[in-house]
Amino acid sequence: MKRLLFLLLGTIIFTQDDSYFVEEYVFQWEYDQIGDIEIIIELDEMNSSINLCSSTTTCVVLSVNDVTLLVDQLRKTNDIYARFKSTEGDLKEEVVVVEDKLEVEYSKDITNGFRVKIYDQKNWDSIYLSRRETGKLADLLSNSSNLISFINKRMSKCLD
Repeated sequence: MKRLLFLLLGTIIFTQDDSYFVEEYVFQWEYDQIGDIEIIIELDEMNSSINLCSSTTTCVVLSVNDVTLLVDQLRKTNDIYARFKSTEGDLKEEVVVVEDKLEVEYSKDITNGFRVKIYDQKNWDSIYLSRRETGKLADLLSNSSNLISFINKRMSKCLD
């Protein structure tokens, strides 16, 4: 109840002279979806991130630099798939994309077939993609720095 009262008083004080100040905010743009993976671009007053969220409420949170490195790795998926396809048995290959932060795991087994796991070591979250979804994700994320710049410009206009 006290928190609500303070918010109400703050609004009254700010509306008396018709000026507003936004101190903290979180903006989320649900950019696109591939399979059950939703791409969410998030911006707050300090940072921007690209979140890859699955329907099981796990999100791999990435900076723009992380996304650039991830896209470079995901573009190698078809080559790894071809190598795995020509080899019998269960296979697994892990690639560290960002040390102590981001890992990509390629695997082939009789139960799941070929799939790609993107693992956020910092938050212990992961998402799984098929080979085709991996290609689509790489294409969508390849212009992530432009998307972040676009949102930063729009938010700056709104907050000025």
